[in-house]
Amino acid sequence: MATPCLLAPCLPNNATLFRPLLLRAYFLSYILMGFIILALLTHFQLQIGVSTPAFDFPFKSYSWVESIWLKSLWEFLSITNLRTQIELQWTPDCHAPMISFLMELAPHLHIHPKRLSQINNCCLYLQVLTIADLTTANVTRLLPSSLQGERDLSRPSRYHWPIYPPPPRPSFMWMSWRLLLQHISKNTCLFQPLGSWISENHQNWLWFQSHSREVYHIDHITGTWHKYLYLALFPPTGSHIVEANFHMVKV
Repeated sequence: MATPCLLAPCLPNNATLFRPLLLRAYFLSYILMGFIILALLTHFQLQIGVSTPAFDFPFKSYSWVESIWLKSLWEFLSITNLRTQIELQWTPDCHAPMISFLMELAPHLHIHPKRLSQINNCCLYLQVLTIADLTTANVTRLLPSSLQGERDLSRPSRYHWPIYPPPPRPSFMWMSWRLLLQHISKNTCLFQPLGSWISENHQNWLWFQSHSREVYHIDHITGTWHKYLYLALFPPTGSHIVEANFHMVKV
């Protein structure tokens, strides 16, 4: 015996005319649900801060992740040793040959899971994913803003990050952040330079400097470039050039 259609009382006698519309609405609802799941996976990927699909990583190393249903799914896949293959899943780009994602590196440094969660919170606030996001243009030294735990407003990210408030100061979160930086640098110098850039990263750089010390600034609202030159306020002493002795002048 056929199961009666629940919509039958609502449809007129010539209901066959509405069947194509019902089928279209049925498939559109599934397509919409697929886009919603992809959006959630994208948000989850950005929150974890890894370069490949999060479910490909061992769950045990990321058990500190905030408890949501995707975490439960990840744990189930890990326990049952199942793999997923999701089409159109977003992952962040790698933009240097020796790039290191911070939340891929941290679990290998024998840092306590609670501290890993705190480091991840700092990454979310600073809107950074990789070591290169924390360094100067030649990817050899850490930026002062990285050491101070401040978001670099001259290099805003193009990604849509979750809104995360600044961790309180002082706090264990920033202590954990400095612990991570101590594993990758000494006196702001990276233990291992990252090499040359191979593509643009997710940060929109507003300032650029040439080898001839000319400085360029782009206004992303108008798309206008502005050129600046360093003007010496005081003659350099010996072979050292003190940055404070120079002032930028717009050309």
